[in-house]
Amino acid sequence: MSTCRTLPLSRILLVEDDPDDIVALHIIVENNSPRVLLDVAADGAEAVDLLRTLYPPPSLILVDLRLPKQSGLEVLRWIRARPEFVRVPVVTLTDGLDMQEISQALSLGANSCLVKPPTFEALQEMIRSLVCYWCGMNQTGWFY
Repeated sequence: MSTCRTLPLSRILLVEDDPDDIVALHIIVENNSPRVLLDVAADGAEAVDLLRTLYPPPSLILVDLRLPKQSGLEVLRWIRARPEFVRVPVVTLTDGLDMQEISQALSLGANSCLVKPPTFEALQEMIRSLVCYWCGMNQTGWFY
């Protein structure tokens, strides 16, 4: 396991409706990134409500594109319309390779679009890399 320097304390907002994915991400973050707090919203409407009250803003927002109540694209559109979130990286997650959906997410301001890997080990490596880059190596989160 490689180590990664993270900010003194980083907060990630996960917007995900699949309970299995939520549990997996909790385990991965807890085991690999002890200086990262993981907040979870189970649907798009809950994400918007949570973002209205979270301060400081998260260091990273992970948004599943296919969510109940408000889609991930609607959440992304809402985030990018607010100046307080202009520097917060948003990474979208999806179960399938829908190029139209990915293109739309990028057009709306997603920093990256990733397909969820099929195995826990591959998901763990992907999340480890994400946290290392966006909460450690990437410098934009330092300038709020």
